[in-house]
Amino acid sequence: MGKGWRARTCAVVVAGLLAAARVALAHDIPPATLTTVRAGPYSLVVARYAEPPRSGAELPLLVSPAPDAPVAPTAVWVVARPGLGTDATPTRAVLAPDPDAPGGFAGGVRLPVAGAWLLDLLVDGPAGPGQATLAVTAAAPHAMPVWLGWLLGLSPLAGVGGLVWWQRRYLRALEAAAGAG
Repeated sequence: MGKGWRARTCAVVVAGLLAAARVALAHDIPPATLTTVRAGPYSLVVARYAEPPRSGAELPLLVSPAPDAPVAPTAVWVVARPGLGTDATPTRAVLAPDPDAPGGFAGGVRLPVAGAWLLDLLVDGPAGPGQATLAVTAAAPHAMPVWLGWLLGLSPLAGVGGLVWWQRRYLRALEAAAGAG
């Protein structure tokens, strides 16, 4: 192997991570669920990008006007209220205008504990205010963070790499000893 293999490997990994981030931000990933709701005079499509949503993590949302909607909202807020049997406090989020979806609003709301939640979509626009409610159930968080799972899963590769490096050194020392003797 050449001397720059580590730099090339790091560059390939970084390029892959940047490409994955760009894809995720450009809404190329299909939503997990699509729901059409009426919020007063507005007909909206709510795209959720996590199904089931995990407690302690942000639930990514994209709210856009339905294709047949005569008017679109100019502002969208989300209030996550705990449902029956869920001991928590409400959380709030303001969705920002989405540059990739004309008339759409993107953002996320954090569901701090597992259980039943009610997502209140509060909208305002030229036709006045409106409200719609979606019921979601937040699942328990993962047993371990995803990054730790990948680190543990890829750790045997470090052992194999160390063994290969040690064997190459050992073989070179044997060749040097055989050439000298």
